[in-house]
Amino acid sequence: MEYSPLLEVQDQTLVITQSTLSELKSFKDSELFSELPGSVPNEKKLLTKMLDSILDTLINDLLQNPSKLWVMVLTKTAIFRII
Repeated sequence: MEYSPLLEVQDQTLVITQSTLSELKSFKDSELFSELPGSVPNEKKLLTKMLDSILDTLINDLLQNPSKLWVMVLTKTAIFRII
């Protein structure tokens, strides 16, 4: 069995409000990775797509899944899709 750092995560219930979701929406609507150094449009496009996917899922599903572990698994899954 392969080691997963997620096995060490102590799950916690997150307090999610409409304000939390509004902040996530505002962040998603901002220019992501604008300070990424150099001219790397492909990396910026790939990272933006990954982060948009994470943010869309958080915005749509976080109220039903207010769990630290759920967020960590979501993030890990999105990252592993691109590597």
